[in-house]
Amino acid sequence: MAHPAAAPDSCSYLLFVPHGYPAMPRQEWPLVIYLHRAGSLGDDLDLVKLWGLPKALASHPGTPFFVFSPQAKGSLQIGGRWKTERIERLLADLRGIYRIDASRIYPTGWSIGGNETWRWAVK
Repeated sequence: MAHPAAAPDSCSYLLFVPHGYPAMPRQEWPLVIYLHRAGSLGDDLDLVKLWGLPKALASHPGTPFFVFSPQAKGSLQIGGRWKTERIERLLADLRGIYRIDASRIYPTGWSIGGNETWRWAVK
C-alpha cells in the first residue's frame, strides 16, 4: 500500500504487509527497509514500484515479511537523499501499529540506496 507524505517533514513510502499477517495475531514479523535507486527520487511513489524489491513483490505476494520502502525527495542535482531521522520516526510508528519483530529489521538498498544504507549503519 502507498502512503503519501502526511506532513512536510515526513516522506512518502510503500508498505508491503505479509499476506498471512491478519490470520496470525500473535506472530511478530520481520521487516526489510528498502532504499531505492536514484531513478526513483522525487514525489511519485509509482517510480519506487518500478525497480528492486517493490517490483519483485508484485510477482511474489506470499512473501512472509514486511517491506518498508520510503521515497527520498529532491534530485541528485540538489542533494536528494533520505533523511534517516524521518525514516527512524516512521519505523517507530510502524512498530507501534504492526507486530514487527525488533530483532529482525533488515536495511538494504540499490545504488544510492545501498550507499545510504551503509551511511545510516555507520551513523
